[in-house]
Amino acid sequence: IERTPDIYISELRDQLLEARGIEASDATIIRTLKRRGFVRKKVSASAVERNEERRAAEYQIHMAEMYVPEQLVFVDES
Repeated sequence: IERTPDIYISELRDQLLEARGIEASDATIIRTLKRRGFVRKKVSASAVERNEERRAAEYQIHMAEMYVPEQLVFVDES
């Protein structure tokens, strides 16, 4: 789950059967995950389609078009 946090319960059930030979219902898996501190969160369509690399590139282009270096201030909060 930590490697693929967007996995569906049905996919997790199939992997559990394939890797460990354990058959479990969706309800059992959900209860177990909840006890272990995992929460269920639906992934929105826009989040699935989001491309972080493209988004970062578009942001850099936007910053270069809108500002000159003299207008920028960088703060290190460490």
